[in-house]
Amino acid sequence: MIKSKKNILEPADKSEGIHNNYPSKKQFVIAVLVALVAAIIFRSLFLEAVKIPSASMERTLRIGDVILVNKVAYSFETPNFIPLTNISIPSIHIFYTGKPKHNDVIVFRFPYGIIEYPDRKIDYVKRIIGCPGDTIEIINRIVYINGIKENFPIEALISKSKVALPGLGDNEIFPSGKEWNADNYGPLIIPRKNEVVKISSSNISEYKELIDYELGKGSVSVEGSVVTIAGKPVRQYKIKEDYYFVMGDNRNNSFDSRYWGFVPYNSIVGKAFLVFLSFNKNNGFSIRWNRFFKIIH
Repeated sequence: MIKSKKNILEPADKSEGIHNNYPSKKQFVIAVLVALVAAIIFRSLFLEAVKIPSASMERTLRIGDVILVNKVAYSFETPNFIPLTNISIPSIHIFYTGKPKHNDVIVFRFPYGIIEYPDRKIDYVKRIIGCPGDTIEIINRIVYINGIKENFPIEALISKSKVALPGLGDNEIFPSGKEWNADNYGPLIIPRKNEVVKISSSNISEYKELIDYELGKGSVSVEGSVVTIAGKPVRQYKIKEDYYFVMGDNRNNSFDSRYWGFVPYNSIVGKAFLVFLSFNKNNGFSIRWNRFFKIIH
């Protein structure tokens, strides 16, 4: 029996030849979850966004800027917090990728427990002025690194206020007991890893916070002319990691290393490299379009 032309062309199964190119709900949910997990992992390991809360880096960085931080600029490490939480966990160092350099703008977590910085989980942004082993000195507001005049940051806010006179001591300046102020400071040598420094009652204020950071708070005590570390009298101490001296670009409105001391290498989150977004709260929360994707120098 000869079949009709219609029957020959007609598919045996009505659904044959009908293809659904749209993913199922299950596939869509899986794709979203995979993308979310990938974004969390990427943020935890490689990038971090930080909002600028103060004017200490004006005009390089402004209040309301949201900056991106390269977390692998100096080393590759496992995350030091549980993603989507503020719960800290031990971080494992895997390998170094570079070293912090002069003029790098870094983000770090404040390492010391003084009252002005009660939360060590908060990020702070400053510029590296001195590296391990450098000698820092400030004369009439001009910074010298190993005797060489520092080039002032291009977009820094230069104060025209009166310079504090040399020898006019400020009790809030680090370390205590020096006749230094924010405009005339030092000379001060930045500690470096494996360096053995002499310790005495006359210079312990320079190293106390550092030693407490490395060995645990309360490790250092002074009784008369005797300095003890972990209960043992000492005359020297071996530095366990590299340290840095940082300042804000708005030099007269920056609470920085001049006031609280050195930044340990292990507290550095990464290098700030880009202004990603910028909002001006003082102008009806307007957007600063001209600052989007601005490279940080």
